[in-house]
Amino acid sequence: MSEMMEVGKVRDAHGLKGELFLIFFAEECAWLDKVKTLKLQGATPNKDGKHKRETKELTIKNYRPHKKGVILKFEELPDRTEAEKLIGYTITIPKDLLTSKKGEEIFLTEIEGFTVFNNEDKVGEIASFYSNGAQDILIVKGDKGNVEIPLIKEFILEILWDKKQIRFKLPEGLIE
Repeated sequence: MSEMMEVGKVRDAHGLKGELFLIFFAEECAWLDKVKTLKLQGATPNKDGKHKRETKELTIKNYRPHKKGVILKFEELPDRTEAEKLIGYTITIPKDLLTSKKGEEIFLTEIEGFTVFNNEDKVGEIASFYSNGAQDILIVKGDKGNVEIPLIKEFILEILWDKKQIRFKLPEGLIE
């Protein structure tokens, strides 16, 4: 069984026909064309007021882009009442769906943990990342603390997949 990765959450119910508005943590969701079902995880209250964790695997009927996410219709959700029960649930997919092929744009999860160099100088290890809207930002944890490095193609000298390293040529003053 493939390792699962959290990629988004249910933001709201949409319309009356059981559709959900989903938002994703990454700007792209090209993997959505490759799946027939999605796993949603969340908690529902029991009769005693405590919450019970549950996972639902739902079959995708159709979807369409909406704002910074998608409106998605699942076969198992007949109406808005059922859809509203899933607000706040997270969406997980098999991590192998986030593996790029040669020549494709990389997924940030593929380089998490890689060692970053600026020319020959070691900067640190990629601890996490985020998008500021204009570009992806790597959070690199080094001896002197965290450094934020924009993942811009022109800055990258090479990615050494076998050594788990990225070599940059960064503008002077960026990491000081």
